[in-house]
Amino acid sequence: NVLNDERIRADAERGVNLWEGFEAAAPRLISLGRFSPEKNQELLIRAMPGLIREFPDAQLILLGSGPTETAMKALTESLGLRAAVHFWGFTENPMTTVKDSDLFLLGSTHEGQPMVLLEAMVLGTRPICTDVPGSVEAISGSGGLVAGWTPEAFAETVIAALRDPQEPVFDANAYNRIALAEFHDLIR
Repeated sequence: NVLNDERIRADAERGVNLWEGFEAAAPRLISLGRFSPEKNQELLIRAMPGLIREFPDAQLILLGSGPTETAMKALTESLGLRAAVHFWGFTENPMTTVKDSDLFLLGSTHEGQPMVLLEAMVLGTRPICTDVPGSVEAISGSGGLVAGWTPEAFAETVIAALRDPQEPVFDANAYNRIALAEFHDLIR
């Protein structure tokens, strides 16, 4: 898949910023994706208590909807995280909120081509993902981090990223050249 970085940047300039309702949020964490078992939002929610111990004003916005959404809301409630984890459903243009986030989190158990990680990097939002093919390749060399599979390990990786903030290094044009070359190789 090629990436339209100009459109992504333009969308970030004209979208609604969901963080405007959470001015005191620090850090601002975001994840987008369908609520389904393979997207594993449960890992992100369960990591929040460890993050809040280090960063009491940490906030997580989860964008998307799907079959596990009700269970994830119940989990959030049972962990006493209603004030720190926010469910926004489907959002037509999430790019402004992604751009204004400190970190983009992806806890997927498998991915093909995680465009959301690439979009976050175009906007200068550092990604953290789990160790799955697709995600690891997407963030390779960008300054993004790969987290462990337990809530504690994921929280530790997020804390490490927050203590050493870096803007991701990502060249959308180089990515597109490689993607097109791979496509052309496949159809020859």
